[in-house]
Amino acid sequence: MALLGLPLELLDAVISLTVPAGIESFSLSCKAVYTRAASQILRHNELKKRWRCTTTHDRRRDTLRILHTISRDPCVAQYIESLSLWSGVRDDDEFLPNDDEFLPNEEDIELIKALVVKSELFETASIDPEDWWSAIKEENFDSDEDDFRDDHALHTTISLLSFLPNLKALQLPSGWYDPGGRRWEDGWHETKARLTAMTDALVAASKSSGSALSKLQYIIPSTEQGYESRHDLQCLEPFMSLDNLEEIYIVSCIAVDDGYTGIPFAWRFPSLGSSLRRIELAYCCIDADGLSILIQHTPLLEVFRYGHQTKWHGCEQDWNAGAFVDTLGEYCGGTITNLAITLDTLFGDIKERVASFTAFTVLEELEIDLQILCDPSIESHLQQDDRSEFTAESASCRDTKVPRLRDVLPGSIINVDINVYDQKQDEEALKALLQDFWWDREKFKYLDKVIVRQYCYDWAKPLLKGTGVKRGIYNLDFQERMKMPAWKRAFEWRVEGIRGLHPRCVRGEDVGGAKSGDVATIVT
Repeated sequence: MALLGLPLELLDAVISLTVPAGIESFSLSCKAVYTRAASQILRHNELKKRWRCTTTHDRRRDTLRILHTISRDPCVAQYIESLSLWSGVRDDDEFLPNDDEFLPNEEDIELIKALVVKSELFETASIDPEDWWSAIKEENFDSDEDDFRDDHALHTTISLLSFLPNLKALQLPSGWYDPGGRRWEDGWHETKARLTAMTDALVAASKSSGSALSKLQYIIPSTEQGYESRHDLQCLEPFMSLDNLEEIYIVSCIAVDDGYTGIPFAWRFPSLGSSLRRIELAYCCIDADGLSILIQHTPLLEVFRYGHQTKWHGCEQDWNAGAFVDTLGEYCGGTITNLAITLDTLFGDIKERVASFTAFTVLEELEIDLQILCDPSIESHLQQDDRSEFTAESASCRDTKVPRLRDVLPGSIINVDINVYDQKQDEEALKALLQDFWWDREKFKYLDKVIVRQYCYDWAKPLLKGTGVKRGIYNLDFQERMKMPAWKRAFEWRVEGIRGLHPRCVRGEDVGGAKSGDVATIVT
């Protein structure tokens, strides 16, 4: 029977089955279908506008509110493509009770419960649905009366995720990363085991087409940077084996097993690999061993950007940049095309400098801080007992045992950014780096641009004369120093763009940061 020969009731049912992904194209297939679908197209547009990019206010029961909406209209779950469960607001005064607070009645609660407990994930995870529901009620209704945030509603979060088949971008609640030290609370290990089991079940179920999280491509951060801001990389490991997860952006994670201040990372299922193509780690604290556990399972990795920050109680205050880069090259040297290694806050020294990037045989874009190429100076070794804070520009190096730039770059390189911070400490090292450097077209067939980006002052001009290297000046008046690396500015722009599913961001462009040169003025 021809489509237009169907009874109108059946045609309406067919149109309903095309929601949301296919209704626009199907309704345009012919005038008769378009006319019949008019009311559904109107509703489709309303739902798409309201739910495609869903952001909560991080207020208590905001996540539960979304579950309640889905319990009344299951179609809503199919429209959510970007979900942000973190507002980024720090001021607790923003979370005082107001008229917008979700206060469900008994009927609402029963609807939500009926939706949650019917999930097949409980059987897979060997978890009692009633126990899970009790945990949801506790985190939404029985928590501290003065706590108006929604950041620790983790059971509620997992239940919500289990209903989102078209989700592409996810910003988890900050409580997912345990910033408040919940790992020391009584019963937390049992709670964490339950949460992990359900997340594992959710990820396993996502392997089926049309299942929740089967389309998830991006995870973006929901934690702050800083010495005392830290969380374990392990909390994101369950998601890393999702089939379509391609990009992950993280702030303040730790993957260090030092038996003291570090937090170890483990890949729990060695037979599972990752589809990650882009990993950006800002203000993080990872050593070579922690890195190796991750990247030996990321055979498709193309973009890797890392900013190192010393964490609480001096975790990785002396960082082995050489071993870190060597490890990265060992596992991913044949796939990485875009690499950035910079320093955010370092309390100690570079224990071993980076010797070369030639292991990265297809590398096209490179950004580094000059310091990672420098051996620590004798003075810094004599001052090991003095651990007052200093950042990349004030770190005492710089032994002039610096490799020549022409010797450390692979032949595939196209663009290079080098960040320098202080003339007194960096001038001799930069001079050594640029020794005998010129546009050698036999060795660097594709090289287009080399930029030395200076902090505030244009002091490198005499050193760059005749080299073809351009000068960049980062203006302190506009942004803080830790955003001087071009990739860090691109990081912020991409995270915001992905949250809103901006087309240029989801295509992987670095517009707004690394390519714009906004506050890092280029001087020819």
